[in-house]
Amino acid sequence: MDLGLYYLQQHAYDQAARVLERGATLNPQSPFLHLGLSLAQFLGGRKAQSLESAEKLLKVQPDFSPAFLLAAFVLDVNGRLKDAEKLAAQGLARPRPTAYLYYLHAAILVKLESKDYDRILKELALAGRDIPDCCLCSLTASKVHKAQGNFPAATADLEQAVRFAPDYADAWYRLASLYDRVGRKADAAQARIRFERLKADKEDRETNMLRKGFLQTLSGEGQSAGSQ
Repeated sequence: MDLGLYYLQQHAYDQAARVLERGATLNPQSPFLHLGLSLAQFLGGRKAQSLESAEKLLKVQPDFSPAFLLAAFVLDVNGRLKDAEKLAAQGLARPRPTAYLYYLHAAILVKLESKDYDRILKELALAGRDIPDCCLCSLTASKVHKAQGNFPAATADLEQAVRFAPDYADAWYRLASLYDRVGRKADAAQARIRFERLKADKEDRETNMLRKGFLQTLSGEGQSAGSQ
């Protein structure tokens, strides 16, 4: 497990997949080895294999929340939003769902233009309690409040997002638009300046946030179980 985790941390995903696949073959009862394999496959661009690995894991570990998270995220990335929402909801109905699954389900509902605003905001609040400085939780909440016509709340959400992540270009862009809408022209101009300075940043924050969450899960297992 430790070597596979090391390769994942170093972004050496093909090497990680080989090590973790061998480990999973030798220790088929370890959900963490199978989760690590699925993660390595996804981050290495092998999304179909990643989904297959996560789905196999769920068949033998039907309450393993990180597997629901990864499988739903792969479906989301592949544009299969309804399937992703269904799977994420199933995961939330299981015992002890991960905070990241609350975030992902809420974000998918927003993409599906769900009007179940209370549920979405509740799930984002639950996610934000356990995900440190969750700028994506705040950004997603701002979309909901904007859809409700609650522009002060949407603005406050985005202000929180840029406090959590001052280099988050998309949040500054959206904040400038909301400042304009409520007549805060000077603040809008400053937000737009920040956006222009940062817009070249193409970081996929959602993937990076979930990657960190998975690595924390796998690191905890590695520390408790030792090398597999």
